[in-house]
Amino acid sequence: MLKLIMTSSITTKLRSLSLCYNDISTGGDTFIADFIRSNSRLIELELDANKLNDNDATNIAAALKDNTKLRTLNIRENSVTNAGWEALGKTVFDKTSLNSAADSNHTCCIDFPEDDNEFDGVRKINGTGSHSNVRDANCFNPINVRQKKIYHVISSRNRSMSNVDHFDDDMPIELLPDMLHSIQKYADYHSLADNSNRPPPPRDTQDVKPLSIMFEILQRWDKSLSVFEALSS
Repeated sequence: MLKLIMTSSITTKLRSLSLCYNDISTGGDTFIADFIRSNSRLIELELDANKLNDNDATNIAAALKDNTKLRTLNIRENSVTNAGWEALGKTVFDKTSLNSAADSNHTCCIDFPEDDNEFDGVRKINGTGSHSNVRDANCFNPINVRQKKIYHVISSRNRSMSNVDHFDDDMPIELLPDMLHSIQKYADYHSLADNSNRPPPPRDTQDVKPLSIMFEILQRWDKSLSVFEALSS
């Protein structure tokens, strides 16, 4: 039944779909992931208490990388183990690099398990969804969410003074002023973006001050001194 719904032309008009407690299993079929990847108008998908597994969760995680519409995804009380949840968590916030953080899904609020501390860092990173009414979903502004994730990676590296180690050796010194300006912009992720009706994420108390990051870059980047000498002259 779910496959029929998701492959029907009427699905393009759906905004919310709730099929909890229906013993749904895919048998290895990827129709749920394919539907999510299509980036339809659907903004809420409730599939709690079915028979989805880690393979389904991994396929959904991959599909979410191409989806910018879905705001709420609930798949708890399925046969999803840590492996499936980790795949979903990495889709929401991949901390491997600045590029992977920027390319994560910043739109979908996933209902991660509350009894597992491993997912504390991603449980509310995009915001919190609603089980009953998608209009009550408190999903943060994707622009601000993206800035927060980038700043979190930079902030984490600052604690070990390793940001400069990730710079390319041939990075043009002319980019330094723009880089410092960008750091301040990312640090302001908790400020409401212009023309947005969705709130920004709250400030993370674990983030370092932007001045600390700027100091690290100026201290460790050997070429930085020459740029400021040139600017001052």
